[in-house]
Amino acid sequence: MHKLVALGGFNNNKIENFDLSSLENLNEIYGFNNNNIKSLDFSSLNKLETIGDYYDNNKTFSNNNISEIKFNDEIKKIKGFDGNIELFNKEIDIRNCVNIEEIDKEAFKDLNVKLIVPYKN
Repeated sequence: MHKLVALGGFNNNKIENFDLSSLENLNEIYGFNNNNIKSLDFSSLNKLETIGDYYDNNKTFSNNNISEIKFNDEIKKIKGFDGNIELFNKEIDIRNCVNIEEIDKEAFKDLNVKLIVPYKN
């Protein structure tokens, strides 16, 4: 188990795949724009609460080739993902994200994504 709490940067590289599963204490992730990332699996990161927020940077995982995203149950904020053409017209199921507080209005900008969200009373 690694004790990394935040992970960011890594913009404008040629990253295609990376495994986050060993970063059990990861709380926040940002950056990773303009790469070649194809899928993201956050489901094993039980402490991850924020995707994109470092210094209010909304752009996280923007302009990649992402076609599949799996979120964990604890996610609270989602920002970024715009410019991922492979997500166009897809359904993204976040019903398991029962603690969701904020999805940025431009998180999936111009992608016509259908979010399936948890029901809250």
